[in-house]
Amino acid sequence: MLVAADGPIKVRKTVYGIVLNLLQSLYVSRSDDMPATELLQILKDFTSSSTLQLFGLQRNPPTSQHTIWMPHNDKQYLDNLEQLAAFLSRIMEIASGSRGDFHHYV
Repeated sequence: MLVAADGPIKVRKTVYGIVLNLLQSLYVSRSDDMPATELLQILKDFTSSSTLQLFGLQRNPPTSQHTIWMPHNDKQYLDNLEQLAAFLSRIMEIASGSRGDFHHYV
């Protein structure tokens, strides 16, 4: 989260690639208690332009190379970070395998 969507394009592409690699690894090595359909949907979502934007990247057209996406103002920057946090949280929830009630352990 600290370096996503910030800095030079190499940093942005590296963070994006690390998360993509994690998702692909989770999908390949998933167990019975990890829902494959949700994980597959995240992988499909991961290549969308809106997900690229979460990492500060864009591709116009989709077959071109990555370029840097910059927010127009601070609100758009913070909204993008909030959406990235929600997206990564969704990945963690699916990857955890267990959907137990957290409140029982607190």
